[in-house]
Amino acid sequence: LSNTLHALYGMRIQRGVIHILRGIWADDRKAYPEFAWESLRKPSVRIAAASTLNRIQIVNSDDYKNYIREHRYAHDSFIRAQASIALGLGGDPEDLDYLFEQADGNDHYVAQSAITALSLYGGNQARDLMIELFKKHQGSARGNLVAELLKKAYGWPPAELNPLS
Repeated sequence: LSNTLHALYGMRIQRGVIHILRGIWADDRKAYPEFAWESLRKPSVRIAAASTLNRIQIVNSDDYKNYIREHRYAHDSFIRAQASIALGLGGDPEDLDYLFEQADGNDHYVAQSAITALSLYGGNQARDLMIELFKKHQGSARGNLVAELLKKAYGWPPAELNPLS
């Protein structure tokens, strides 16, 4: 369900999609009585809705960002992973330190999600944090994931620096 809500971003040009997302966020059960509201109220799903709405409505979106940030340190790994992805997609520089912390942390599931989030973030700051992670974790599964995503997202290392290219 979380992935479906993220995927609705690709359909944002359809006004009905935005109405549905806003209805889910507002818990508008009257407008959509057929929805599985108990599932839609789960934090991981609300994080996905907040993330998608935050990317669509780029101003006056503090409620969405605040909701996501409230779950950064949730006990549940899945919720922390969802928050990491949402923050990476959100692209706010305020969240880079958190993403680095999680990417470098002990929970492998959350770390993978935070590394992915850094690759989705874009820009030199996120790339440089990933390079730092790569140097620290080189030769490990985490280092290999960072290297793969650095190459895909940032074209790093540049071909002239990589003798294997």
